[in-house]
Amino acid sequence: MISNLQKEMKDVRREMKDVQLKKHIAFTVTHDGTGQRITHKSQVVKYNQVQFNIGGGYRKYSGHFVSPVNGTFVFFLSLQPFPGSKVSFLITVNNRDNGRSSFRENPE
Repeated sequence: MISNLQKEMKDVRREMKDVQLKKHIAFTVTHDGTGQRITHKSQVVKYNQVQFNIGGGYRKYSGHFVSPVNGTFVFFLSLQPFPGSKVSFLITVNNRDNGRSSFRENPE
């Protein structure tokens, strides 16, 4: 009986650890400027350098973030257009437009 309780406690601890680990979601990605050219609207930027991907939510090959857990997420984005060019971006959540912006770099 004690042996069974010890095994059960060990299993519960393992399950709790798994649940705790799944709650941690974070990723940092960058693009080194090579490989991908943006050629049309609604093209997904696929960041080619993944510093870390805790929780496995960022999909490097599709460029999508798919959360493995429910929650609220904060994203930081930095874009820089070539001189004289325009940059526009759109953020979608569950296939719905959730935010957009556009700006133009003026040559000096």
